[in-house]
Amino acid sequence: MRGASLATDITGTYLAVARDTGGVTVWDIDKTKPESSFGGPHSMIYGFAGPYLLAEKDTSLQIWDWRRAELLANVSTGDSASRYSFLHGNTLVYSTSGGQMRYVPIDPNLWFKRLCEINNRDFTDTEKLQLPADASRERPCASTQPR
Repeated sequence: MRGASLATDITGTYLAVARDTGGVTVWDIDKTKPESSFGGPHSMIYGFAGPYLLAEKDTSLQIWDWRRAELLANVSTGDSASRYSFLHGNTLVYSTSGGQMRYVPIDPNLWFKRLCEINNRDFTDTEKLQLPADASRERPCASTQPR
């Protein structure tokens, strides 16, 4: 298929198709029907990692909850990684243009833990002003789990 990137999940049940002219569609192969469509255009689909789908858009790696068509993470690599990347279990491995290897664990619980390590503090007065009216003013990591 010209201008497309494809990947199947480990069970062979789902097929993700990214077209360079449009978004991503995840198909149920057995039912021959689309299950989800989102985003786009993407240059590369890396594959499924559990309930997540990894894709490249421009110079960013994107992690999607494909069942909810929700973008969970958009990580700028500053470089197209598609020629030098692969999924190893639930870890995306890619090489930068400078030849450095990067490892991105596909686990929102680890992301949440790391972000809380970095940002375990009260909101500043300026940050509080920027929060939506109904948002909690408590410390961002008062909860122990991501949403």
